[in-house]
Amino acid sequence: MANKILNLDFSKDPIMPPIIYGRVGDEKMQTITVKISRRDEIADLSGGIITFEGEPAGGKVKVFDSENVSSNNAGLQKGTFEYTFPSAAFSVEGTYKRAYFSFQKDGKRDTTGDFKIIVKGNADIDAGEAETIITEYNKLVKALNEAYQAALNKMNTDYDDVEKRIEAIKVDLNTLKKQITDILVDAEGRISAIGKSVTDEVDAALEKFKEGNFYTKQEADNRFLSKTENLDIQNKKLTNDDGSGLPLPKGVTSFKELSGYAGFYYLNAIVAGTMTDKADLPPEFKYSALYVYQHAIAGTAGSMYQEIRMNSLTTPLIAFRTTSPNSSQNSPFKIFATTDSVVNLSNNQEIDGVKNFKKNPKISGVDIASTEDILAENKVYRYLRTSLDLSNKVQAAKDAINATESKVDIFRVGNTVFFNMRINVNDYTKFGNDMPVIYDLPMGFRTLGDLISNTYFNNSLSVSQWAFAQSAAKNYMAIVEGSPQDIRFGSAHNGNTYVQGSWLTKDPFPNEGSLNGGSVSILNRLPDGSLA
Repeated sequence: MANKILNLDFSKDPIMPPIIYGRVGDEKMQTITVKISRRDEIADLSGGIITFEGEPAGGKVKVFDSENVSSNNAGLQKGTFEYTFPSAAFSVEGTYKRAYFSFQKDGKRDTTGDFKIIVKGNADIDAGEAETIITEYNKLVKALNEAYQAALNKMNTDYDDVEKRIEAIKVDLNTLKKQITDILVDAEGRISAIGKSVTDEVDAALEKFKEGNFYTKQEADNRFLSKTENLDIQNKKLTNDDGSGLPLPKGVTSFKELSGYAGFYYLNAIVAGTMTDKADLPPEFKYSALYVYQHAIAGTAGSMYQEIRMNSLTTPLIAFRTTSPNSSQNSPFKIFATTDSVVNLSNNQEIDGVKNFKKNPKISGVDIASTEDILAENKVYRYLRTSLDLSNKVQAAKDAINATESKVDIFRVGNTVFFNMRINVNDYTKFGNDMPVIYDLPMGFRTLGDLISNTYFNNSLSVSQWAFAQSAAKNYMAIVEGSPQDIRFGSAHNGNTYVQGSWLTKDPFPNEGSLNGGSVSILNRLPDGSLA
C-alpha cells in the first residue's frame, strides 16, 4: 500500500493543512512520505538533521523525534523523505496543538508549516475498573513509601517491627495482585497496556521487598550526595540546566578573569560594555551581547581557549584567542571568516576593495604582467635637449653645424623609440665628403645594437630641409649606428634640417631628471588618451 504523501513548505504560507489519523497505542505501523519545498523551489535536505516536532492534546507531552526519519542522499537532495510515527506520537487522545518538521544544518534552522494530527481513543477498561486499580495502586505506593522511610529511620534499632510490617504489606500486595488478575480475565483481553504495567510494577515491588537489601544510614551517606554537596556541583556547571549560557560569575570584571573559568557564559550588551578589557575585543564586539566559551587546551598546562560569539542574527561573528591565566600575555582575538567574506577556490565571486599582492600572481602557471609593466605601457618617456655638445666630435662637425640652434626631442613608449632632431647647418662645405658623428644616443633610448651577434645593421633616418628644391641638387643623409650608439649626418645645404626615425630598444626605462646633457620627463597616459 502506498504511503500517504504530505507536501509541506518552509515558507509557512497558510494553506489547507493535511491531516494524519492515529489511535492510542499505534506503534510504527503508519509511514508517510514527506515532500518539502521552499515556495517554488525544491529544498535540499542533504547533510542536515530532520526532526518531527509536535505537541499532543493536553499540553503535557511533547514529541521530538529524528530516529524514525528515513531516506537516501538522492531523496534528500530532492526534499523527500519517509517518516514512521512511533508509539509516543499516539500516546494521548485528541487533536495535536501543533505538528511540523524542522531542519537544521550548519548552525541554521528552518521549520515547515503545520499539519494536523488527530489521535483517537482505544477499547480500554471501563472507568470503574480503572478507578479501582489506580486507587488501590496509589494506596499501595503510599504504604510502600511509608514502610521504606520507616526502614531507613529504624533499621538499626527495631528491624523486627519493620519486617512484620513488610509481611503485612506482602499480604495486601498478593490480594491486590489476585484482584488485578481477575479483572484481566473478565475483560477477555480488552484491557490496555496499563493493567499489565500495574501488575509488573507490583511484582517488581514484591521482589525488591523479598530481597530486603536496604542501605543503613551510614551506607546511604557514603553512597549518595548530600544536599550541600549537590549545591557545590551546581556551582561548577558548564551551562544552565536548559543548556543556555551561565551569567557572569560574581567578582569577574574582565574577559581575562573570565578565561580562568570553564563553561559557557552569556553577557548582555550592558554587562559586556563594563568589562575592563573590552578594548581588546574586535570593534564589532565591544558593545554587543556576547556568548563566551572557554576550556583548557589539551596538553598545554595553564593555557585556555576563549571563544566569543556575537548574539546577532544579522551579523553572525565568532572571535577566538588563547590565554594563559599565569601570564599577562594573551594572543589577540581573531575573527572567524565566513563564506561570504573570503575568496574561495572555485566559485565565481565579485571582489571589492584594494588587494595588495606581495608576489606576482599567475594564471594557469603563467605570470600576470606586473604593476610596473602595466604602468610602463601607460607612460610616455620624453628626452629633450636644447643644444648639441660637439666638443668631443671631429672638426668638420664643429665647423659645419651651429650647435646652439640644434635640438633633440626623443619619445619612448614601451620598447619603441621615436627620434626627432633639428640640425642647423651654417657651412655645409665643411662636411666635404664625410658624414661625421654629431650626437650620441642617451641610455634608455638606444637601438637594439649588438643584440643579434654583433651583426646589427645601421638604421637609416628620414631627413627633410626647410627649403624648396632649387636648381642645384641638395643632398643630405643621416643614419643611426647600432654600435656605437650614435647619429651620423651630412648635408649639401645650409639652414635647418629635420631628422626623424624610430626603432626598438632593449634599454631599461630611464629615470626622471637630468640625462646626458638633457632632461627626461615622464608623461602619464590617461584613459581618454591624453597625456599629463
